[in-house]
Amino acid sequence: MRAKHVLPLALMLALGLHGAAIAQGNPSHANQAVAKPLTKPEIQALEREGSIAANLGGAYEAAVEAHAASVEGRDQIALNQVFEARTRLMGVRNLKMADADLNRALDDLLTLTTLAQRRLSSRSPAANDALKDLVLRFSQTMATLPQLGGGGGGPTASILSQKLASELVSDSYRALANAQVALSLGNPRDAARWLAEAQNQLQTAREAPGNNRIQDLLSAMSPAVQVAQMQVEQNSPEALASTSKAIEQLANRLASIR
Repeated sequence: MRAKHVLPLALMLALGLHGAAIAQGNPSHANQAVAKPLTKPEIQALEREGSIAANLGGAYEAAVEAHAASVEGRDQIALNQVFEARTRLMGVRNLKMADADLNRALDDLLTLTTLAQRRLSSRSPAANDALKDLVLRFSQTMATLPQLGGGGGGPTASILSQKLASELVSDSYRALANAQVALSLGNPRDAARWLAEAQNQLQTAREAPGNNRIQDLLSAMSPAVQVAQMQVEQNSPEALASTSKAIEQLANRLASIR
């Protein structure tokens, strides 16, 4: 079950990106303060293909999961995850960004996903090495991403870092699920961290593109998550039930964000 231990790191690097300025998991991040508003055509393109932030983050997470699955001998799962990574990378490619460094990184990552797919499909002993190389290339890409678009402040940087409101709500949904798992396993410290992440994603979604469609959802969900946070902080036995209730509420409302 090693993959289960790898995924939180992937989520932190690829989705929260505490070490690189791509996603908007922390509304106080300095890069968000200087980001320029996206134009209407840019927003429409992101809504069509998915944001660069979400697609790159999701592709990186899938690559890490593929490598972990390969190490454990679960080749079909690894192959499925590589396909997911490639699909998300193609979403970024379809946006046709005029940034040579980003396009070069995309070319490298797509080449590596093709190699990994071929080796996994043929059950080559070298498949694990190909997946390791894919993860390392993703790591290099994420590390250099804040420098794209003129050192983090240019027009490219804005579209690189901007997630859609609907994507942030989905991130909050995943964080709530992680909080519930942590509470089920008797780990309130991790639960508190995931609940804070869920609340941060909801708050950031208020100002993200497409937020007009989710205001009712946010008005209902933020208090529900806050109740769970307070109960975890107070070590209340009701914390797990409140977190479960918040997940149920959000699950029932997800269709409204499309």
